[in-house]
Amino acid sequence: MKYFVYKYSPKTIGVEPHQNLTVIVPKTKLQEYISLGFSMKNIIVCEPYTIANIFSSLTKQNYSSVEHVFTLDESMIFDIEVLNNFFTNDLHNLMINLLFRDKLFMRLRVHTLGIKQPKFMGDLVSPIITKPRLGQASQGIKIVQEIECNDSLISEEKINYDQMFTCDGIVCNGKIVKFYSNKYDYSPLDSINNGYIVISTNPFYWEDFTKIEELFCLTQEIVDGFDNSKNSIYPFHFEWFYESKEENFIFCEAAKRFGGGRIPEIIDFAFGEKFTNIFWSLINGLPVKVESLTRPKKHGTSFIKLNDGEPVTKFDHSYFNFENKIKYGIAIGKSATTSKDVSDFKFSSVFVSSSESEKMKRVQQLKRYCKIE
Repeated sequence: MKYFVYKYSPKTIGVEPHQNLTVIVPKTKLQEYISLGFSMKNIIVCEPYTIANIFSSLTKQNYSSVEHVFTLDESMIFDIEVLNNFFTNDLHNLMINLLFRDKLFMRLRVHTLGIKQPKFMGDLVSPIITKPRLGQASQGIKIVQEIECNDSLISEEKINYDQMFTCDGIVCNGKIVKFYSNKYDYSPLDSINNGYIVISTNPFYWEDFTKIEELFCLTQEIVDGFDNSKNSIYPFHFEWFYESKEENFIFCEAAKRFGGGRIPEIIDFAFGEKFTNIFWSLINGLPVKVESLTRPKKHGTSFIKLNDGEPVTKFDHSYFNFENKIKYGIAIGKSATTSKDVSDFKFSSVFVSSSESEKMKRVQQLKRYCKIE
């Protein structure tokens, strides 16, 4: 039996019921799993939802039946892997999860691989970026002028770059079996100041496919350096800076999870593939035909309006001449303080376009709707 530990809504990750998959969830998420078709015998409710109580729940199972314990929650990824080791004696994934979780060890390992990344050792030239070693997304990132001597933080030089790309996909037995790339129209830090985020299918798919192949090879090189187990299945989310003048990709960071900002839905829209379904089919041992590097059929885009302190109103679809797939970050009529990171959003729209120019027109229409200058 495989045990999946996750405290958030299962709808965001497309988890599917299977007789050999048991989920360990907080009481507040029980009905969501039942509505997805999970049998009660494949659901363990854990309250309070702590590592100690999750461990206690696992000890009540037949030890010999525990095949794998895993999570897609970045904040718990290392702790859950330790529990997995207790029950399976599999030490290999401990190092993988440490490298994906701890940004300092991540940087150190990438340094040994010889892949270009921001300078983070020795004397650093200001401005300097500081971020928590165990932080998620853009949480806790600051721009400072001097290094802060704090081992819970990592400091690195702020680099100049033209574009920022994401790479998402699935690793199976040490090899990338699915690979997709998207682009941030603005950096996450700039997006917080702008009040919105735009993520869309990487234009290099149409402009210069060799750049997509280069991103694939660089990402696989890091996976090779991180993953020496060759017997695990997991999603990944990488971020890369790009210098147009030198045509250099510079490693930003990586995570062992699905990308945020509704990236799986962008992929579904652009490639016509159910990204999360492919992952769960592989996890559940179901037959699935995969081709690692494919081309999109359309441009997929996610427009995310960050919280601005104003109440959320119902999205007016009649304002637009194209279809928006809307998701609210907070309930209609409610308000939240101004966003401190990209996970605090008011609403988000995912849509498709036939070209980059059409995408930009639709982004402008959404900006006008949100009264963004």
